[in-house]
Amino acid sequence: MKLLKYEIRKGLTLKLILLGLFVLLQGLFTYGCLAHDSSKAVLGGSLLFLVGVFGIMALGIQSMLTLHKDMNTKQAYMLFMTPKSCYAILGAKLAESVIAILLAAGLCAGAAVVDYRLMLQHFGELADLTEMLKELTTALNLKMDIMSIVTFGASLLFSWIFMVTTAYLADVLVSSLFRGKKFGGLLAFILFVVLNSLLSHAIGLVEVAGSATVQILVNAGLNLVASAVMYVATAYIMETKLSV
Repeated sequence: MKLLKYEIRKGLTLKLILLGLFVLLQGLFTYGCLAHDSSKAVLGGSLLFLVGVFGIMALGIQSMLTLHKDMNTKQAYMLFMTPKSCYAILGAKLAESVIAILLAAGLCAGAAVVDYRLMLQHFGELADLTEMLKELTTALNLKMDIMSIVTFGASLLFSWIFMVTTAYLADVLVSSLFRGKKFGGLLAFILFVVLNSLLSHAIGLVEVAGSATVQILVNAGLNLVASAVMYVATAYIMETKLSV
């Protein structure tokens, strides 16, 4: 728990900045709706969407950069001096990243529901757009029930964990060979792209009979298994190559 609190404190500045931007833009959107000012509502909504998308990406990148910094600066000595195993240290980093993503995604999803209803209430002409979207999802045979939404959300979460653990493995592998070198970050990024592409392609080759939901669940499960393997491999390399 102490390691998790430490990781949360290290990344708190970025999270507070993103939260401040989110609240500011949410205020702009809300004002636009209440004042029936479509230009401000559109501006606020568009910027909210961008902050949500790029903010979630930034949280993931921050987790990867933090690990790289820990492995290649004097912080590494302080980190490995703690009476904790590398499995616990890496687990705290991964847990912090997952918690941050879940909270950010939950905040964005909740705001999206509230903002959508707010738009319908103050801009009645959007009701026609809503009907068009419903007809489009029906025509494309897209299910919007709770089970489908939960399945899709779980798939995105496991894909995110897969990507983060792949980045961890790539960085630790490079750090074990080129620790402290200036080009280490570039090599880690290249290795991450290669590993992520190869493993994603391999998982995509697995096809099962059944509905699209079943295929999504199988792929999500494979992502989770691959993530667990990479987590163990990464912690093992940290334990045997970097903590000595």
